[in-house]
Amino acid sequence: MKVADTASSHGRGLGYRLELLGHQIFYLWLRFFGYNASCVLLYFVVACYCLFSPGIHRRTRPYLMRMFPNSSSFSYAWQTYRLCCNFGLVLLERAWVGISPQASIESDFPGSDRMFDLMRQGRGVIILNAHIGNWQMALSLLTESPVQINAHMRYHEEAAAKHWFDLQDRPCPFNIIRSDDNFGGMLEASAVLLNGEAMVMMGDRWVEGTRGAEVTFLGSRVKMPVSPYYLASATGALVIVLFSAATGRRSYRVDIVDVMDVPSDVKNDPDKLAECASRYAGLLENFVKKYPLQWYNFYDYWGDSKA
Repeated sequence: MKVADTASSHGRGLGYRLELLGHQIFYLWLRFFGYNASCVLLYFVVACYCLFSPGIHRRTRPYLMRMFPNSSSFSYAWQTYRLCCNFGLVLLERAWVGISPQASIESDFPGSDRMFDLMRQGRGVIILNAHIGNWQMALSLLTESPVQINAHMRYHEEAAAKHWFDLQDRPCPFNIIRSDDNFGGMLEASAVLLNGEAMVMMGDRWVEGTRGAEVTFLGSRVKMPVSPYYLASATGALVIVLFSAATGRRSYRVDIVDVMDVPSDVKNDPDKLAECASRYAGLLENFVKKYPLQWYNFYDYWGDSKA
């Protein structure tokens, strides 16, 4: 299943302008009325969205049916509302951190010393994340890293929903490698890894035109990217699988769930690349089963329209 093309959301049409206006109003509300009042507004807006936008229920159903089989239609609707509220809190809290100097997020990262020690080896590190929990808050914890941090991501300065580093008055604390640039940013990614730096990548969304392999995830076959493992094999970098999860409002836990030392011959063997992706899929499946309403992919991830 290819990731849905979101480029239209960054256009200049009426839909974009209305989306931009909505976000700007919300940022003003957050700035003047604070976090708690913004949460109240968020729950109301999400309730209206779930009531009057049936499309969101179609998009979440393939995932929710796998996580909560044999549930009632009312139960699926309620889980969709909770999932959207959790995602809304992710957006709210990342904006709050960027806007308010008084913002405080509690983060528990018991593996930080271990990760920084691995970075100091000078081999280069790929921090492999997923669209689970508040992954951007996990990125913000890396500001004390002993090496330069790079983020491989699709980045649109004109996007309506701003990242926390877009909203703050300080320069972005890491280098952005745009995945929608020439060659998907892979040449620049290889260079920073060979230089012993760290790069953050997502491992749970395959984009058409990039390297991928079919794996089993939540009982069904799906294509996941293998570019992180190819890069690791080509550059000698370590792969650190890092997942974050909300443990409460304004509270997150970040865990190192695996460290992969990918051999140099893997880049030339599609089966071995697929094994790496399958290993990651198993780790992600265990994590989403523990935090089922914190994985944010609002489209038919498997492409089978199971609803």
